[in-house]
Order: sequence, then structure tokens, then C-alpha cells
Amino acid sequence: MSQIYAILAAAAVFVVAVAAQAAELRDASTIDRDVVVLGDLVEGLTADQAAIAVARAPEPGRTAEVPGTWVARVARAYGVDVPLASENAVSRITRASNQVDFSGIRALLIGQLRPQLGPGEVVVDMPGIDRVIHLPTSVAPTVGLTEVRLEPTTGQFSATVVAPADADPADQVRIPIYGTARAMVEVPVLARALELEEQIGTNDIAWVTMDSAHVPTGVARTTAELTGMAVRRALPAGDMVLVSDLEPPVVVARGSGVMITYTSGPLTILMRGRALEDGALGSVVRVANADSGRTVDAVVSGPGAVEANATAFIIN
Repeated sequence: MSQIYAILAAAAVFVVAVAAQAAELRDASTIDRDVVVLGDLVEGLTADQAAIAVARAPEPGRTAEVPGTWVARVARAYGVDVPLASENAVSRITRASNQVDFSGIRALLIGQLRPQLGPGEVVVDMPGIDRVIHLPTSVAPTVGLTEVRLEPTTGQFSATVVAPADADPADQVRIPIYGTARAMVEVPVLARALELEEQIGTNDIAWVTMDSAHVPTGVARTTAELTGMAVRRALPAGDMVLVSDLEPPVVVARGSGVMITYTSGPLTILMRGRALEDGALGSVVRVANADSGRTVDAVVSGPGAVEANATAFIIN
């Protein structure tokens, strides 16, 4: 009989030892639900014990440190003894997530801001661009933008990122963002300083990239607008050129000799004359016939050359 008692006592000690070893504080767990169950914090439990909900889960992508003393107290309430290695022991709970990279927001912003910024390459500067939005694993990692506002004069914008994009607003993560957006354009400038009435050649034009909001109204924007034109005033190198500062170059100077061509059907008459005013190519100037002194309106056709119709010649 004494042997039986000894065996039973040994078995009891063994069972207690196994139970003590089985219930241990977990170092860390990763979950993908809204609640923390006892089994996330303690290992060695029965299925029923492990399924007991004990706390709200951290937000997706976040980690919470649960004090071991709190875990032991809660477990004891359910009849589980959890020995602790120290009073500072903790169990870490990480909530799994679907991650949305913030870099994808840039394309959405450009699409919504471009109509207000105008043509050019849109450049967006946004603090916190490397941030990540964490969503529950049950939610698709999609994002949208709302409340997009832009101050055109400064390029400053604000918006709200929402995720997931098609969810009910009450279920969305909402993150305010801000920054600056600029439409960068290529603008021609003078490669060298030009004097009054100097003509612009192709080698006199350079290009710079700048914010379209800083390009003045009335500035020449193409090579065609500049090449071959004369400047109305002296301009320094590096300047943009206003269209109002340009004029066709004078090819017939006042007081200079010109060849007057009169054409009427197959008949062409050439006469020498004198220009009474400056004229650019295609402009109308008054010229005087060198022989008769008569004056006529003629169109400048080239350097030292004008064209007048026979009617004007006869009238004058």
C-alpha cells in the first residue's frame, strides 16, 4: 500500500511540474485580429483557455508591450498560474497589417493638381513621403485623396489620404498631408547681353527650367518668337524676353537708297528711290522716286528693296 501512495504522490508532483512548465509567458506574438486572447500572451494552455479574449489588439502595424504582472493577474483569474522570470517581464503583441507605401500618393496628387498648375512637369515636395499606412489584413491596400486644395500663387497644397479608397468614411484611415507642387517649364533666355536694336541669333538663346508660376505674362516662349528679331532696348544676359521688347529688324533705313519695283501683270518697272522712314521686312514705308521726287507707299521686300503697285505710282 505504501508503494501505491508513493507512486501517486510522485505522479502528482509530476503533473504539477508539467503544469508549471506548460504555462509560460510568451516573449512575442503576431496576430491579425481585433482582440488579444490569452493564448497570445501565455503558452501551454488548453484550447478553451487560449481562446479567452483579454484585451483590445493594437492598431495594425503597431506593437504593444504587455506587462508580465498584468498577464499573470489576468491568467490567475481564469485558474492559470503564470510564473514570471522577473517583475519587468513583458510580452510583445504585434498586429499584422497590409501596408500602403506613401510614394504611391504622389501620382494621385499630380493627377488632381495638374489642371490647376497648367502645362509642364509637375514636381511635388511632400514631407513624410516615406511614411507607410497600415491597414487590417482583411482590407485591400488601396488609397484615395480627398479635400485637395492648392494655393496657385505659392504652390502650397493640402489634402487628406484615405484608405482603403472605397470604404465607408467611418471605416477609413485618414491622414492629412501637405507640401508644395510646381509645374516646371523650359523658358528661353538670352545667352549674352544684347544692345539696342541688335538682332537675336540662334546662338543667342539658352534655356532654363523654372516654376511656371514665376514666368511673367507676355514672355517669349519659343525659339521662333525670338530668332531674327531685334530688341527695342538693351537686355542683359540671362533675361527672359518680353514679346513687347521685340521688333522686326530694320532692313531699310530712313534716308537710305532703295530699289523700287513696280509690277502690273507682266510689266515690271525698276526705279531708284530714297526711303523716308525706317522699315522692317513686310512693313509699309514712304519712299521718294529719285528722278521725279514723287512719293509712294511701298512694302519692304528685303534690304534696300521695296515693292509698290503701279496704281500708287501713277497717283503720285
